[in-house]
Amino acid sequence: MKTRINRGLLVLAGMTAALPLCAQGGIQRQQPPRGAMMQKRPVPQNHFPAFKALAESLARQFEVRIVVDPAIWVLAKPKATEQAANVGIALDQLVAQARKATWKKVYLKNAQGAAIPPEKLGESLRAVDIVEQTGIVVESPALRRASTVIKNYEVPANFNQELEAQQFDPDGIYVIYSTAPSALAGKSLAERVSEMQRDSMELMMQMDDTQLQEAVQKGLDMFMNMDPSLRSKFMGMQMRAGMQAFMNMPPEQRNQLMQEMMQFGQGLFGQGGPPGGGNRRP
Repeated sequence: MKTRINRGLLVLAGMTAALPLCAQGGIQRQQPPRGAMMQKRPVPQNHFPAFKALAESLARQFEVRIVVDPAIWVLAKPKATEQAANVGIALDQLVAQARKATWKKVYLKNAQGAAIPPEKLGESLRAVDIVEQTGIVVESPALRRASTVIKNYEVPANFNQELEAQQFDPDGIYVIYSTAPSALAGKSLAERVSEMQRDSMELMMQMDDTQLQEAVQKGLDMFMNMDPSLRSKFMGMQMRAGMQAFMNMPPEQRNQLMQEMMQFGQGLFGQGGPPGGGNRRP
């Protein structure tokens, strides 16, 4: 019973933003301010083309090759970087204007760089970033081949000579890439939130009562530790978006959802509703 109540409360909390207020004796719709439901938030625009153009300008200025991962999202129109002493400083200034992005210098086999698409380079760098071991060698005995990743390798004084000895291009390529997980990279903000919500629901269904309580408590602690003004803004955004989404549902789906929620509430709290709600007047 305890598990059922905890899961029920969590589902109810998650649905709060999507459902109108319910009172004993019937359903009452919360009336938003006039015109509020008709206001639409502007659709975020990805300023990636302008960002890429600035990167290409830096490549020409410093006479280097710069590759930009198309999975990068740039929410605001980027500005040209200030005069920088070297390409590294210029890239730092540029990358700071993107969301969840960084840059690395990559060395590839001679003539291989032109054949690898930027998105593949981005995926490779994200894969290297999540390797936790300082070094790892993966062997395929049947093919007598092995792949090696050595993290935090100290660059020696003769680094260029070592690269050339292994047939790598010592000039290298500067790669600006998204640090978002590969499953989310290149997707819009709405798609990212949807993916995370789906993953969250799948994880919840795998939790026992203790794990679920711990997760909910951490979420509440994080929420209460937010700046009060930011917390209020966050709640308002969720309530407005949830109400709008609920009202945009087809009538039959909306009615079905309301009936299921009311049945769920009656099964959870009984016919009298939540504790303390028995004396509420319609």
